[in-house]
Amino acid sequence: MSALNDIVAKKNAFMALPVGGVSSLVLQDLQDLCASIAALAKALIAKSPVCNNSMILCLVLNDIPAE
Repeated sequence: MSALNDIVAKKNAFMALPVGGVSSLVLQDLQDLCASIAALAKALIAKSPVCNNSMILCLVLNDIPAE
């Protein structure tokens, strides 16, 4: 979360750069990261044994947006 907070804190600096498209590039990178994290969570759940830990992972996965 610290890295995301840093990005939000520096948003105005990114927007002020003379290079166009920086904000859309950052947004795309964050969306790609989100999709990768969701895929990782799904893979971990698929490989985990059925137990309470799996239930916890399922609850976490439900908070991850669909791809």
